[in-house]
Amino acid sequence: MTVMGATQVDHDGAGLVARCSGCSIALRQVDGFDPDVALGTFLQHHPASTEAVHRPQVPAGWRADGRSA
Repeated sequence: MTVMGATQVDHDGAGLVARCSGCSIALRQVDGFDPDVALGTFLQHHPASTEAVHRPQVPAGWRADGRSA
């Protein structure tokens, strides 16, 4: 598990699972999407700092996970 301020990223064997406590969003990596690219797009939308601008859209390579952050 990697915790970065407001964000948390885990690998559960099926892919990455990311949460942003600042936005109360939980996302799961889309099957077949490159995990490095997915991590980059997640951090562009949900930076580690709670004071940074967070974009509410689901970034490329992710889908809603159905769990709240």
